[in-house]
Amino acid sequence: MTHWLQPTLPVTLADDEVHVWSLGLEVDLALESRFLQVLNETELTRAKRFYRRQDQMHFAVARGVLRSLLGHYLAMPAKSVEFSYLSQGKPALVNNALQFNVSHSHGQALFAFSLDRRLGVDLEQQDRRVEWSSLSQRFFSKQEHAAILSCDPDDQKNAFFRCWTRKEAYVKAHGDGLMRGLESFDVSVGVDAALLNDAEFPEETQRWGMASIDMGSLGFKAALAYERQMNDANVCCWKTSVVSVL
Repeated sequence: MTHWLQPTLPVTLADDEVHVWSLGLEVDLALESRFLQVLNETELTRAKRFYRRQDQMHFAVARGVLRSLLGHYLAMPAKSVEFSYLSQGKPALVNNALQFNVSHSHGQALFAFSLDRRLGVDLEQQDRRVEWSSLSQRFFSKQEHAAILSCDPDDQKNAFFRCWTRKEAYVKAHGDGLMRGLESFDVSVGVDAALLNDAEFPEETQRWGMASIDMGSLGFKAALAYERQMNDANVCCWKTSVVSVL
């Protein structure tokens, strides 16, 4: 079970650590305006492109929180943080070893940070309407689909979401986006998260670590994928409110 801690800012990120932050994105207009003030023109334009007002808010607050957290780690104003974008559109910092990844869904967000370790995080709401069996058969490997079906019937949908978030976290860590087929690698579907096999890059199995992120009663499944480098990483999980990071 994930041990969530209450942070006291600024938080120090060590070389052997990965930090995961859990925050809700629902805010009032006054607090939203404070996050909007740290966004640049491109980010403000992106926020306005969302059709639903709630989605505009969630994007703006998520990007504002990201800037604020990066500002704390880098000891600089949130508005001064500069991003570059990799070939598949994954954001990164300009000339800095600090790595990060973000996932948000239905008003909840996870932010992950590390030093010189590629990483990815994924968060998915456990929607009861999802046709998990057909999606598993279509997009997952044969081994994963069979492993899900071998679980207790009451746990099969949970196993699907565990598999889904682990695969998405791994793809996001690589920055491959839609260029990477989800059936080309295998992850565990049980409680313990692991990369089991990568058909395209067999050596990656030992290079990458995974962790399940327990979201408690919020109704989400989440996972983290990170580079082990010379040694494994200590995953530290922080839970706080968005106002505390401003």
